Amino acid sequence: MKRIAHNGDPLYKRVRVKVFLPGNKKHGTVIYKSQSGKGYHATGIDELLDNIATRLEQVYPGEEYRLVALAPDSFNFVHAGANRSGNPVESSDGSAAN
Repeated sequence: MKRIAHNGDPLYKRVRVKVFLPGNKKHGTVIYKSQSGKGYHATGIDELLDNIATRLEQVYPGEEYRLVALAPDSFNFVHAGANRSGNPVESSDGSAAN
C-alpha cells in the first residue's frame, strides 16, 4: 500500500543511496528506513542527499561526484573524477559549495 502525506505527496518507507568510491570499482550502500507509520517525503530525501554530498566533500575534497536518480527513492553518487581546476564546485544557484 502506497503511503500518502496529508498534502498528497507520496511517502517512501526506504531510501537507498549507493556511493561509488574513486575508481568506481567499490561502493557502499546506505539504506535509510523510516519509523513505523512514517515515511520520507521529497524534502526529507533532499536533506539526506545534501548531508551525503557534504560528507563526500569532507572525506574526498579533491574529487567530484555525480548524483544519479534511479527512482524517487533510489540514488547513486558516482565518482566523476578529480576536481582538476582546484576551484570550489559551484552549486546550481551559482554560489560556491563548501
